[in-house]
Amino acid sequence: PLRSRLADLGVTDSMELEEYLTDRLGAPAPGGHRFGDELGALRVRLGTGPLLGATPQQRAESLAAAKPLELAHVARALDDFAAVFADLR
Repeated sequence: PLRSRLADLGVTDSMELEEYLTDRLGAPAPGGHRFGDELGALRVRLGTGPLLGATPQQRAESLAAAKPLELAHVARALDDFAAVFADLR
């Protein structure tokens, strides 16, 4: 459903999608072509590490939390992540 919007932005293959999302997310978003997908398939793999926090203390807190979604740094990271994809609609 995002293919036409991505094409409007000059993103037509997984290499371009990798570059586009990596730039906007501030974290690696390796394209599916790196994992054997066809270049024209608009797929990436997104890691969860950036959602845990920017510091070792935040990451440890996130992993130990009973409700990590209630941590401010996790909520912020999810909001930032969602905003990148919302811009594609």
